[in-house]
Amino acid sequence: MGRIMRILLLLGWGLALSCFSTLADDPVQIRSHSLQVTLDPAAHHIQAIDTLRLAAPAGEVALYFHKGLVVREAAIRLRGTRGWIPLPAAAVRRESLEKGAKQGYANLNINNNLESGETRDLLVLRLDRAGSWDIRLNYEGEIYDDLETPAFSRMELADETSGIISAEGAFLTPGTCWYPHGEDELTPFRLDLSLPWPWKAMAEGRILSEEGDSTSGRSRTLFWEPRPMEGLHLVAGPYKVWDTDVDGIQLAVYLYEDDPDLAIGYLESLAGYAHQYNEMFGPYPFTKFAVVENFFPTGYGMPSFTLLGSQVLRLPFIRFTSLGHEYVHNWWGNSVYPDYKMGNWCEGITVFCADYEYAKLRGPDGGRDYRFQINRDYSAYVREDNDFPLTQFISRTTPDSRSIGYGKSAMVFIMLEELLGREAILETFRRVVQDYAFKYMTWEDWRREFEATSKRDLTDFFIQWVEQTGAPDLELAEVKLQSAGRSYQLTGVLRQKGKVFNLPVPLIVETVSGKQTKRIVDLEKRNATWDIELDEKPVSVTVDPDHYTFRRMPWEEMPPTLAWLMGDPDFTVVLPALPDPADSLLAAAYETLAQQLTRGEGGQVISAKSWKKASITGSILWLGYPGEAGIPEEFLKDQPVEAALSTSSLRLWEQEMGADFNMAIYIWRHPYDQEKVAAYLVAADAGALDSARRKIPHYGKYSYLAFQDGQNVLKGVWAVEDHPLRVMIP
Repeated sequence: MGRIMRILLLLGWGLALSCFSTLADDPVQIRSHSLQVTLDPAAHHIQAIDTLRLAAPAGEVALYFHKGLVVREAAIRLRGTRGWIPLPAAAVRRESLEKGAKQGYANLNINNNLESGETRDLLVLRLDRAGSWDIRLNYEGEIYDDLETPAFSRMELADETSGIISAEGAFLTPGTCWYPHGEDELTPFRLDLSLPWPWKAMAEGRILSEEGDSTSGRSRTLFWEPRPMEGLHLVAGPYKVWDTDVDGIQLAVYLYEDDPDLAIGYLESLAGYAHQYNEMFGPYPFTKFAVVENFFPTGYGMPSFTLLGSQVLRLPFIRFTSLGHEYVHNWWGNSVYPDYKMGNWCEGITVFCADYEYAKLRGPDGGRDYRFQINRDYSAYVREDNDFPLTQFISRTTPDSRSIGYGKSAMVFIMLEELLGREAILETFRRVVQDYAFKYMTWEDWRREFEATSKRDLTDFFIQWVEQTGAPDLELAEVKLQSAGRSYQLTGVLRQKGKVFNLPVPLIVETVSGKQTKRIVDLEKRNATWDIELDEKPVSVTVDPDHYTFRRMPWEEMPPTLAWLMGDPDFTVVLPALPDPADSLLAAAYETLAQQLTRGEGGQVISAKSWKKASITGSILWLGYPGEAGIPEEFLKDQPVEAALSTSSLRLWEQEMGADFNMAIYIWRHPYDQEKVAAYLVAADAGALDSARRKIPHYGKYSYLAFQDGQNVLKGVWAVEDHPLRVMIP
């Protein structure tokens, strides 16, 4: 299971879970695919010939195959011979996965507990004797699977489909099974593709040739990838193309409309990433990288290209954040493959090399803020009942799985950088890129590689952070100050609550002049006593204020944010009682939002009329103006002073609902439980709410948000002055 699983499961593709399951010591080896493909988008039709080279014992070989496709001809020959021998009908059969496939195929690990609605079957071939074979399959059919929004998460990440060929565009993945394949293939590909003119296509591999014109009415593109790939994606549409060459890499942008300014901006950003990461990791592993527009919302990264939905593509920050993230995946995940049986490490290292790197470049506090965000999200979203080790992470499907597989994983590399130094990290990256190119790699391999560079035993480090669950929960206690003349001695105890970790913990002492002194406390047991000698009077001592340690934050250290709300399994949404029948559209929009926020992760939706304080045990979100929402007075009195709320109006930081924004949400601490939050959301009308609804869960780090027609116009975090890990010295 490899990079294709990462791409599909990045946005929750359940199909891939069964389509790429793992069976060790596979006796059937598919060596290559050579495809000749013709698409008829208007008819949703594909006609193809796939010549597979494989080595197999005598018996039945099962391949995954889209159920809308029909094999017209099948032929076989021993490798090295010329003549094709037709396979008899009895040697080629279909088997439905929905009904539960037979067990024991030599090359598949079939899961019989499959959901209904499978878009693929098994294509079973009978071989009379063992050998190295060429098998030619001529097939055709319709692929037009529905677009739908995933139902696993409060975050509506993108529309999904198992595969589609339409007049708007084509989107085919290995999970579509648009070509017959087995499990865990690492094979070269050759694709000879015919499309209606003026359509263009993108797939893995080098583009060997492109030709076609309006006279013939067809265009033809030849792709070739000689290195072992985990699968083949095919994207096609009526694209206009801009391209350039940077350091021998063909950079391109594929858009539906003629928008040279947008294309040139992306090419400029890609040129910067090409220079930055060629220096950081070594030579780029492919010959091209393309930004390709998709006709439905996506944010995918494939080897040598990224597929972005039209709206995502035009977000102003994408060029400076997500684009670089997907470019870095061409090293981590798209050419050095994570072995998913042992845990997906590639998201964490990509966050470290891209998102975290960009945060540090934004200013002196950027890196600290990003580390704070990682610790805060883990503390808000992850509990003992939903925690798991990094060796079990496959992909994000929920906020808690993202906090572990992206955030905690990135912190492993951040802490390694602190422990070993920047140069040791980069030296290891460059060696891994060379030694593991187009091969699988595990967390255990990473341990050995970092040990080889640093000459240090990192066994305990990797066991603690990769193989085990949890995070340190620290407490600062018994802080005392003694003085003798102009000398000061500050002492105290650093404690661990719950599970005990072995870790260095930084303490920062600030003195009356503003000078800061750093001391590392080696916390190897539950308690560690520390003392610091100072030449001027201290005013405060703080545990790990820069968040270089992956740790669980006390609630008082974190400002109340949307992440608290989204991470609470007891989360309740209260629907307003709208008195005016004309507000039926707004009422429906509130209902849709409530169902989105509570979908698949616990929580409940109740009405303002049935709300009782005693029935609410967790965090709570009220919808609608106070008179409609029924917010109790004891909740209103604890609101932030920056929010002025009345019966029919709202002001945030002196900006007013209606004049400056038409939808807003803000969070504050629950008056009865400091580990829970209260929240309030109001929209001027249904259109204002619908235009911002999908975006709300993606702003988890903020305490307040305001939108104008779906565009964020105000956001921020409430300040936190005092917390348990900061002690003020009298």
